Amino acid sequence: MNATEMIQAMKQMDNGERIKFLEYVYHAHFSSSSDGNEKLANRYAIEEYIERDLNEEEREMVERAYENGRGDGFHEGMRKALQS
Repeated sequence: MNATEMIQAMKQMDNGERIKFLEYVYHAHFSSSSDGNEKLANRYAIEEYIERDLNEEEREMVERAYENGRGDGFHEGMRKALQS
């Protein structure tokens, strides 16, 4: 299906269907948010690297750095978060 066909199909959808379709397209192709498994795997990798469990504050910092750094480069975001 090409873009023109998608536009034609959207014109025939009711608002509820259109919203579901656009949410799917956004999350499948444009969103940079990660799922919980990816965040958990990242946390475990950091804990293994520093050889200890992260405390609650550190977990929150890592999660924020990961979310903010995903689009601009995860490692740079992590480096900045762990420096503070």
